[in-house]
Amino acid sequence: MGVVNTKVESSVGEVNSKNEKVYVGIRGWLLLIFYGLIISFVNNLFTAFQFSDMKDHLLSVPFHFIDSSDERSFQLLIYFESFVNYLLSFAIACTLFFMLNRSKLFPLIMIVLLILFLLINVVITIWTLRIASELASWLDFIPTMLIVSVLIPCLVKSKRVKNTFL
Repeated sequence: MGVVNTKVESSVGEVNSKNEKVYVGIRGWLLLIFYGLIISFVNNLFTAFQFSDMKDHLLSVPFHFIDSSDERSFQLLIYFESFVNYLLSFAIACTLFFMLNRSKLFPLIMIVLLILFLLINVVITIWTLRIASELASWLDFIPTMLIVSVLIPCLVKSKRVKNTFL
């Protein structure tokens, strides 16, 4: 006699023969991370290219909100942001690679990427506030802090993450 396969697809994942939910695959809230990584990748590349195109203009035009003593710091900030956007694009592409291959390293790499986003955001916010308080505020930092504080515990505790990235 043959064995009857009783697995049924559900919106949460699969249901095994014992009628237990099996959280496997890049579904559910992991799709939000996937789409967020793709949007972040495109956004960082766009911003990096935009900084590259506007760099000469930004560095040559005097701004009323920047003291002459802070011009060099402003120039370094422009180069730093441009470099960081390329670096983050590469890091996001690597993270997507590990996610799509269902690597067991993905949760760790994603947590490191989130912490990197947070640290870079803090550095750029402080640097910009020091140069020109009109350009930045701490309110720009709040969404990043909320995303990091929600996603890291989810990546650590989620059954779906544990079952998908073995």
